[in-house]
Amino acid sequence: MSIGEEAWGGDQHPVLKVQMVYEGEIAGRRSPSYPFGSDDFQRVMTAANKLLAKIDDSEIEFI
Repeated sequence: MSIGEEAWGGDQHPVLKVQMVYEGEIAGRRSPSYPFGSDDFQRVMTAANKLLAKIDDSEIEFI
């Protein structure tokens, strides 16, 4: 996780960034970022937690 700025439409915006590590290196491709002042990150985490709860409750099975 990191906090920084990202260019959107020619302007810099403060964001929370999620970066993945593969084989000990931070991935070079674009990472998801969430603008400050929005509830986007909380909404993503709520959705992820609901899915994880369904897996824990055996409502979702992996083939």
